[in-house]
Amino acid sequence: MSLASGVELPRPLGRTLVALALDTSGSMRHPGTNGERRIDQLNAALSRLPDELARIPELSSGGEILAVRFGVNDVKEYETVHLGTHPEGTETGFMPVNGASFATKLPGDGPTTPMGAGLNDVLRQIRTREDELRRAGFGLRYRTLVFLLTDGGPTDNYRSVLPQLRQLEEEKRLLIIALGVHQADRRTLQRISPSGTLVLEGMSIAEAVRLVSVSAAASISESSQSSDVLYKRINEAVDRRVAFMKRVKQHAESR
Repeated sequence: MSLASGVELPRPLGRTLVALALDTSGSMRHPGTNGERRIDQLNAALSRLPDELARIPELSSGGEILAVRFGVNDVKEYETVHLGTHPEGTETGFMPVNGASFATKLPGDGPTTPMGAGLNDVLRQIRTREDELRRAGFGLRYRTLVFLLTDGGPTDNYRSVLPQLRQLEEEKRLLIIALGVHQADRRTLQRISPSGTLVLEGMSIAEAVRLVSVSAAASISESSQSSDVLYKRINEAVDRRVAFMKRVKQHAESR
Protein backbone atom coordinates (compact mmCIF):
# COMPACT_ATOMS: atom_id res chain seq x y z
CA MET A 1 0.00 0.00 0.00
CA SER A 2 1.42 3.43 -0.91
CA LEU A 3 0.51 7.07 -1.35
CA ALA A 4 0.79 8.95 -4.62
CA SER A 5 4.10 10.33 -3.36
CA GLY A 6 5.46 6.82 -3.25
CA VAL A 7 5.66 6.65 0.54
CA GLU A 8 5.04 3.08 1.64
CA LEU A 9 2.36 2.54 4.28
CA PRO A 10 2.30 -0.59 6.43
CA ARG A 11 -0.16 -3.25 5.40
CA PRO A 12 -3.03 -3.91 7.79
CA LEU A 13 -2.05 -6.50 10.36
CA GLY A 14 -3.48 -9.92 9.59
CA ARG A 15 -5.80 -11.58 12.04
CA THR A 16 -5.76 -14.99 13.71
CA LEU A 17 -9.09 -16.56 14.64
CA VAL A 18 -9.58 -18.84 17.66
CA ALA A 19 -12.98 -20.49 18.14
CA LEU A 20 -14.31 -22.56 21.03
CA ALA A 21 -17.17 -25.06 20.85
CA LEU A 22 -18.18 -25.68 24.47
CA ASP A 23 -20.30 -28.51 25.83
CA THR A 24 -22.78 -27.09 28.37
CA SER A 25 -25.16 -30.05 28.50
CA GLY A 26 -26.58 -31.37 31.76
CA SER A 27 -23.67 -33.73 32.45
CA MET A 28 -21.50 -30.68 33.03
CA ARG A 29 -23.33 -30.20 36.35
CA HIS A 30 -21.91 -33.50 37.59
CA PRO A 31 -18.91 -33.53 39.94
CA GLY A 32 -15.49 -33.35 38.34
CA THR A 33 -12.19 -34.86 39.44
CA ASN A 34 -12.02 -32.82 42.66
CA GLY A 35 -15.71 -32.94 43.54
CA GLU A 36 -16.42 -29.49 42.14
CA ARG A 37 -19.06 -29.30 39.42
CA ARG A 38 -17.56 -29.54 35.93
CA ILE A 39 -19.40 -26.43 34.77
CA ASP A 40 -17.94 -24.44 37.67
CA GLN A 41 -14.46 -25.65 36.75
CA LEU A 42 -15.12 -24.66 33.14
CA ASN A 43 -16.31 -21.16 34.06
CA ALA A 44 -13.31 -20.54 36.31
CA ALA A 45 -10.88 -21.68 33.61
CA LEU A 46 -12.59 -19.67 30.87
CA SER A 47 -12.33 -16.50 32.96
CA ARG A 48 -8.52 -16.82 32.73
CA LEU A 49 -8.33 -17.91 29.10
CA PRO A 50 -8.27 -14.49 27.33
CA ASP A 51 -5.30 -13.40 29.46
CA GLU A 52 -3.50 -16.68 28.74
CA LEU A 53 -4.04 -16.27 25.01
CA ALA A 54 -2.98 -12.61 25.15
CA ARG A 55 0.43 -13.73 26.41
CA ILE A 56 1.03 -15.29 22.99
CA PRO A 57 2.55 -12.42 20.96
CA GLU A 58 0.87 -13.49 17.72
CA LEU A 59 -2.54 -13.36 19.42
CA SER A 60 -2.11 -10.32 21.66
CA SER A 61 -2.20 -8.15 18.54
CA GLY A 62 -4.60 -9.32 15.87
CA GLY A 63 -6.01 -12.36 17.65
CA GLU A 64 -9.78 -12.77 17.79
CA ILE A 65 -11.80 -15.25 19.86
CA LEU A 66 -15.27 -16.74 19.49
CA ALA A 67 -17.14 -19.07 21.86
CA VAL A 68 -20.25 -21.05 20.99
CA ARG A 69 -21.90 -23.30 23.55
CA PHE A 70 -24.04 -26.28 22.61
CA GLY A 71 -26.56 -27.92 24.89
CA VAL A 72 -28.60 -24.82 25.81
CA ASN A 73 -32.26 -25.68 26.40
CA ASP A 74 -35.30 -27.29 24.79
CA VAL A 75 -35.69 -24.37 22.38
CA LYS A 76 -32.09 -23.57 21.36
CA GLU A 77 -29.43 -26.14 20.52
CA TYR A 78 -26.57 -23.64 20.61
CA GLU A 79 -25.81 -19.97 21.17
CA THR A 80 -22.91 -17.56 20.95
CA VAL A 81 -21.32 -16.75 24.29
CA HIS A 82 -21.23 -13.02 25.05
CA LEU A 83 -17.59 -11.94 25.40
CA GLY A 84 -18.07 -8.18 25.54
CA THR A 85 -19.21 -5.31 23.34
CA HIS A 86 -18.52 -6.42 19.81
CA PRO A 87 -16.53 -4.06 17.59
CA GLU A 88 -18.15 -2.46 14.59
CA GLY A 89 -17.92 -4.27 11.30
CA THR A 90 -18.83 -7.79 12.37
CA GLU A 91 -22.05 -9.76 12.53
CA THR A 92 -20.31 -12.58 14.38
CA GLY A 93 -19.39 -13.23 17.99
CA PHE A 94 -15.65 -12.76 17.39
CA MET A 95 -13.95 -10.39 19.81
CA PRO A 96 -10.34 -9.15 20.00
CA VAL A 97 -8.47 -11.41 22.41
CA ASN A 98 -7.32 -8.40 24.42
CA GLY A 99 -10.88 -7.15 24.91
CA ALA A 100 -12.66 -10.45 25.52
CA SER A 101 -14.09 -11.50 28.87
CA PHE A 102 -16.04 -14.58 29.95
CA ALA A 103 -18.02 -12.54 32.47
CA THR A 104 -21.29 -14.44 32.01
CA LYS A 105 -21.31 -17.79 33.79
CA LEU A 106 -22.38 -20.74 31.65
CA PRO A 107 -25.18 -22.75 33.32
CA GLY A 108 -24.55 -26.29 32.07
CA ASP A 109 -28.18 -27.40 31.99
CA GLY A 110 -28.80 -28.42 28.38
CA PRO A 111 -31.04 -31.48 27.95
CA THR A 112 -29.05 -32.79 24.95
CA THR A 113 -25.56 -32.56 23.46
CA PRO A 114 -25.98 -31.17 19.91
CA MET A 115 -22.27 -31.14 19.15
CA GLY A 116 -22.74 -31.17 15.38
CA ALA A 117 -25.04 -28.15 15.46
CA GLY A 118 -22.56 -26.25 17.62
CA LEU A 119 -19.64 -27.02 15.32
CA ASN A 120 -21.68 -26.08 12.25
CA ASP A 121 -22.41 -22.68 13.77
CA VAL A 122 -18.73 -22.19 14.62
CA LEU A 123 -17.79 -22.85 10.99
CA ARG A 124 -20.55 -20.53 9.76
CA GLN A 125 -19.27 -17.68 11.91
CA ILE A 126 -15.69 -18.34 10.83
CA ARG A 127 -16.70 -18.08 7.17
CA THR A 128 -18.61 -14.87 7.87
CA ARG A 129 -15.69 -13.32 9.76
CA GLU A 130 -13.23 -14.28 7.03
CA ASP A 131 -15.45 -12.52 4.46
CA GLU A 132 -15.73 -9.42 6.68
CA LEU A 133 -11.96 -9.23 7.13
CA ARG A 134 -11.35 -9.72 3.43
CA ARG A 135 -13.69 -6.85 2.55
CA ALA A 136 -11.90 -4.66 5.11
CA GLY A 137 -8.52 -5.41 3.57
CA PHE A 138 -7.26 -7.80 6.24
CA GLY A 139 -5.88 -11.25 5.72
CA LEU A 140 -5.42 -14.17 8.07
CA ARG A 141 -1.92 -14.47 9.50
CA TYR A 142 -2.18 -18.06 10.69
CA ARG A 143 -4.53 -20.97 10.42
CA THR A 144 -7.83 -20.65 12.26
CA LEU A 145 -7.91 -22.75 15.45
CA VAL A 146 -11.07 -24.53 16.59
CA PHE A 147 -11.22 -26.14 20.04
CA LEU A 148 -13.98 -28.57 20.97
CA LEU A 149 -14.35 -29.20 24.73
CA THR A 150 -16.68 -31.95 25.93
CA ASP A 151 -17.25 -34.51 28.66
CA GLY A 152 -19.47 -36.82 26.58
CA GLY A 153 -20.69 -37.56 23.08
CA PRO A 154 -23.08 -35.97 20.59
CA THR A 155 -26.83 -36.58 20.51
CA ASP A 156 -27.27 -35.17 17.00
CA ASN A 157 -25.97 -35.98 13.53
CA TYR A 158 -22.47 -34.57 13.89
CA ARG A 159 -21.22 -36.36 10.75
CA SER A 160 -22.54 -33.60 8.47
CA VAL A 161 -19.75 -31.31 9.68
CA LEU A 162 -16.92 -33.76 8.96
CA PRO A 163 -16.51 -33.06 5.19
CA GLN A 164 -16.24 -29.33 5.91
CA LEU A 165 -13.54 -29.91 8.54
CA ARG A 166 -11.49 -32.21 6.30
CA GLN A 167 -11.69 -29.76 3.39
CA LEU A 168 -10.59 -26.80 5.53
CA GLU A 169 -7.69 -28.85 6.91
CA GLU A 170 -6.68 -29.87 3.40
CA GLU A 171 -6.76 -26.22 2.29
CA LYS A 172 -4.51 -25.28 5.26
CA ARG A 173 -7.17 -22.94 6.60
CA LEU A 174 -8.09 -24.60 9.87
CA LEU A 175 -6.97 -26.92 12.67
CA ILE A 176 -9.43 -28.56 15.07
CA ILE A 177 -8.42 -29.82 18.50
CA ALA A 178 -10.91 -32.05 20.35
CA LEU A 179 -10.36 -31.98 24.12
CA GLY A 180 -12.30 -34.65 26.00
CA VAL A 181 -12.54 -35.34 29.73
CA HIS A 182 -14.46 -37.78 31.96
CA GLN A 183 -16.88 -39.82 29.78
CA ALA A 184 -15.88 -38.20 26.48
CA ASP A 185 -16.54 -40.45 23.47
CA ARG A 186 -13.01 -40.98 22.14
CA ARG A 187 -14.13 -42.70 18.93
CA THR A 188 -16.44 -39.85 17.98
CA LEU A 189 -13.84 -37.20 18.81
CA GLN A 190 -11.30 -39.00 16.65
CA ARG A 191 -13.74 -38.82 13.74
CA ILE A 192 -14.07 -35.08 14.30
CA SER A 193 -10.32 -34.56 14.71
CA PRO A 194 -8.34 -37.59 13.55
CA SER A 195 -4.97 -36.01 14.39
CA GLY A 196 -5.93 -33.59 17.15
CA THR A 197 -8.01 -35.59 19.64
CA LEU A 198 -6.83 -35.40 23.23
CA VAL A 199 -8.84 -37.47 25.72
CA LEU A 200 -7.41 -36.46 29.08
CA GLU A 201 -8.04 -39.31 31.48
CA GLY A 202 -8.05 -38.30 35.12
CA MET A 203 -7.88 -34.60 34.30
CA SER A 204 -10.44 -31.89 34.91
CA ILE A 205 -12.21 -29.70 32.38
CA ALA A 206 -10.26 -26.75 33.85
CA GLU A 207 -6.99 -28.48 33.03
CA ALA A 208 -8.28 -29.14 29.52
CA VAL A 209 -8.98 -25.41 29.06
CA ARG A 210 -5.39 -24.62 30.06
CA LEU A 211 -4.28 -26.70 27.09
CA VAL A 212 -6.03 -24.32 24.69
CA SER A 213 -3.30 -21.69 25.06
CA VAL A 214 -0.60 -24.41 24.99
CA SER A 215 -2.01 -25.74 21.71
CA ALA A 216 -2.46 -22.27 20.25
CA ALA A 217 1.16 -21.31 20.95
CA ALA A 218 2.40 -24.56 19.40
CA SER A 219 0.33 -24.15 16.24
CA ILE A 220 1.53 -20.67 15.30
CA SER A 221 3.59 -21.29 12.20
CA GLU A 222 4.00 -20.42 8.56
CA SER A 223 0.93 -21.24 6.50
CA SER A 224 3.02 -23.50 4.29
CA GLN A 225 3.35 -26.09 7.07
CA SER A 226 1.21 -29.17 6.57
CA SER A 227 -1.59 -29.93 9.01
CA ASP A 228 0.19 -33.16 10.01
CA VAL A 229 3.28 -31.21 11.06
CA LEU A 230 1.24 -28.75 13.11
CA TYR A 231 -0.84 -31.45 14.78
CA LYS A 232 2.36 -33.28 15.72
CA ARG A 233 3.76 -30.07 17.20
CA ILE A 234 0.55 -29.51 19.18
CA ASN A 235 0.48 -33.07 20.50
CA GLU A 236 4.11 -32.86 21.62
CA ALA A 237 3.49 -29.55 23.42
CA VAL A 238 0.37 -30.93 25.11
CA ASP A 239 2.19 -34.11 26.18
CA ARG A 240 4.89 -32.00 27.84
CA ARG A 241 2.31 -29.83 29.58
CA VAL A 242 0.23 -32.79 30.76
CA ALA A 243 3.35 -34.51 32.14
CA PHE A 244 4.23 -31.31 34.01
CA MET A 245 0.72 -30.95 35.47
CA LYS A 246 0.78 -34.57 36.64
CA ARG A 247 4.13 -34.05 38.36
CA VAL A 248 2.78 -30.97 40.12
CA LYS A 249 -0.33 -32.87 41.23
CA GLN A 250 1.71 -35.84 42.48
CA HIS A 251 4.00 -33.52 44.41
CA ALA A 252 1.03 -31.77 46.03
CA GLU A 253 -0.58 -35.10 46.99
CA SER A 254 2.66 -36.40 48.55
CA ARG A 255 3.04 -33.44 50.90
